[in-house]
Amino acid sequence: MKNIACALLIFMLVHGAVYAQESALKQNLRQVIATINNRNDSSAIEKLYLQTDKPSYLLGDTLWFKAYLFDATTLNYAAKSGMMYVEIANDSNVLIKRIMMPVYSGLMFGNIAIDQDLPQGDYVLRAYTSWMLNFGLQTIFTRRIYIGSIADQGEPKLKIPLISNRPEQIDLQFMAEGGSFIVAIESHMAFKALNEDGKAAQVSGRIFDSKGREVTRFHSNSLGIGAVNFRPEGNEFYSARMDLPDGSFKTYPLPLVKTSGMTLQVNNPFESDSCEVVISGTPDYILGRSYYLIGLCRGRAYYSASFGLKGGSIKRKIDKKLFPSGIAHFVLMTSDKKVLNERIIYVDHNDHLSIRLTANKLFYGQRDSVLIDLMVADKEGKPLQGNFSLAVTDDGQVKTDSLKGSTIGIEVLLTSNLKGEVESPGYYVGASKNVEKWKNLDLLLLSQGWISYGYEEAFKPAKVLKYSAEPEFVVKGRILNLFNKPVANLGVSLFSKKPMLILDTVTNAAGVFNFKGIFPVDTARFFVQARNKKGKNNVNVAIEMDEFKPPVFTAMMSPSTRWHLNIDTASLMLARHRISLQKEYDRVTGKTNMLNEVVISQKKIVKGSENLNGAGNADQVINQLELDKAGKMNLEELMTKYIKGFMKRPDMVKRADKSGTDHAVGALNYFVNEKQVALVVDGMDIEFWRPEGVTPGDNIKNYLQYFDAEDIIGIEVMTTGKYQVSYSFRFNGGSVTPWNYAFIEVTTRTGKGPLIKKKMGTYLYKPMPFSLPKLFYAPKYHSASKADGSDIRSTIFWEPNIVTDKDGKAQLSFYTADNPGAYTLIIEGADMQGRLGSQQGKLMVKKQ
Repeated sequence: MKNIACALLIFMLVHGAVYAQESALKQNLRQVIATINNRNDSSAIEKLYLQTDKPSYLLGDTLWFKAYLFDATTLNYAAKSGMMYVEIANDSNVLIKRIMMPVYSGLMFGNIAIDQDLPQGDYVLRAYTSWMLNFGLQTIFTRRIYIGSIADQGEPKLKIPLISNRPEQIDLQFMAEGGSFIVAIESHMAFKALNEDGKAAQVSGRIFDSKGREVTRFHSNSLGIGAVNFRPEGNEFYSARMDLPDGSFKTYPLPLVKTSGMTLQVNNPFESDSCEVVISGTPDYILGRSYYLIGLCRGRAYYSASFGLKGGSIKRKIDKKLFPSGIAHFVLMTSDKKVLNERIIYVDHNDHLSIRLTANKLFYGQRDSVLIDLMVADKEGKPLQGNFSLAVTDDGQVKTDSLKGSTIGIEVLLTSNLKGEVESPGYYVGASKNVEKWKNLDLLLLSQGWISYGYEEAFKPAKVLKYSAEPEFVVKGRILNLFNKPVANLGVSLFSKKPMLILDTVTNAAGVFNFKGIFPVDTARFFVQARNKKGKNNVNVAIEMDEFKPPVFTAMMSPSTRWHLNIDTASLMLARHRISLQKEYDRVTGKTNMLNEVVISQKKIVKGSENLNGAGNADQVINQLELDKAGKMNLEELMTKYIKGFMKRPDMVKRADKSGTDHAVGALNYFVNEKQVALVVDGMDIEFWRPEGVTPGDNIKNYLQYFDAEDIIGIEVMTTGKYQVSYSFRFNGGSVTPWNYAFIEVTTRTGKGPLIKKKMGTYLYKPMPFSLPKLFYAPKYHSASKADGSDIRSTIFWEPNIVTDKDGKAQLSFYTADNPGAYTLIIEGADMQGRLGSQQGKLMVKKQ
């Protein structure tokens, strides 16, 4: 009996200890999940999608867009931000235009006029909220757009490029599934091949070990991606030999084989309601160790398990219904939260919106009335209310490529979660219903890096976020005294003519003031004034405004992927067709190549200028009237926009130092055409205050980025000897020839030189241009109207605010134009409660 009792006691102690250990693991896992989810919820990450009326534009066109702002986790409308920014930059990342706009319940629509003087080429359309900038620049919305021009006569202005896609320069990379390539464990190895232009390269070849023995063969799909399986041996290294067209090959190394570690494989079969997770490890990762497997989607954890690897590996089937549609992210980590492996798959429950467009005719005539019925339902056919945008474009002028283009579902659920550019995102539409697409989608996720929602950061102390959320437009700043200390309880007034406002407030303990409830206009100007106890202007304090600080973006396109590499025969034919339409339009409307009227304008004068030649005596003059129209720009952006030939580039230059000695400097410098810029502010050469160790170019840069448009009342540029010579002798002691420099005289609002920026007690605040919704003009015709070539719209119709009723229905109407042929209809939208949808259609217009 004593022996039995002892055995029972030992059994209870052992199993009690095991149970206690398992309970501790599970409790710790629950804490891990709670930490991840709480951090995700508090982050309130946002996703932004823009539908545009078309993918390419001509100079002078208007870009129309609809914005959808979502909570990234729920895909409900984002409640945190009420302001957003939209901008266009060129392929060298130079900002062309930026606007801000309000967002209401996650929705907004607007437009950007495309200037006539832009060079043709590829541009980047970007959109973001201030809050989004806290989570990495890869989380913002970006899209390439093409802006072209048509010559006055003859062919489009196209360059003939030398396309250099040499097979021997293909970039081929191999990536082990889960991130680990472990000895003696079957490995699923993805690969991706890119040409010199950054586009996919279809490749094939063989993999060899270090002894020259063939291990397996590989072959990519048309998108340059593929995968192979093999079991690596110890003390081996592997390489791939890619076949070249001339019968030779090029060798690429595979990742090094690790002798210790874990592997994570996830099999995601087509049309299966579950996925299979396989976890394997080397002996040193098996005995006495415990692990966590966590499944996340849209930043939240939906699956978790703790386990050991007593048999060397483990298999788990996981129901995909646990996850919402989108990318499911599996993370394998140790019980002390060290991440070992990661893998992403795609989950598609086919729960997108069902959208049906029905036209009232099979064919239409020119200037004919079109009636479209819209029906929206969920996957069970239940009608849904939602908000949608519709673009109708002329196929004869606009090239819509369903493979290269994206949709709201693909962008929000797939590509916005991946690093880098996804080639042909439209190809993956409907992948859950096509076995070949489903296979290729999984290869994409194996080979493309993904954007993490910061689950590892969740276990660290929360960081102070750099950017605040903007629930509404506010005018905000703070008041400082002469000792740079905040001034509390000081009266502050705000005046504005457009919109008409007179508001008063007082500063808080930190010297901060803000004005809310302002409905802004396109080009608002606010005069802010600090007041003393008698209500007079307080000149003993300074006003600092909270200005929008734009993020620094990296260029989206490399020199090898410039616009001229993307011009194909179809695009050329469309451009030629637009030329013929334009010529016919000019003939019908009576336009001729008349000489422009010569207008003698009054000489521009900059009030208070210290110009050595006299105010307004310069080769170029930008006065206050032009600066007031400039919107929110710093001095560098102003000069880039308004001064002809202004540029910055690295160069070896000679520059006289403070002792008058010339020396060569290899650094960033600014030029007007080929003449180096010398900057003078209120008659004072900024070189006089240049700190030791700072190059002249960097010194200019600091000032150009310090001053804003509201600080400046005039800019005068001296590039010819007539105006340069006086500046050369004043600031260079006559030691250089005057025609080597372009002197730029900047007159500030304070008039006190480069060291004092703000006028005490007052501030002229000009926020960024505000874009408010405008209606797209579409003509209406009566039944007797005849096509005469005067209606050559490329965007036939744009309606950004379509709201379906309780029965899921809406109706739209518009008129066809004069150009017969096919029209493409693209509708996109959401119910702003988690469901997304898009649909395309066609209309045929016959010549009458």
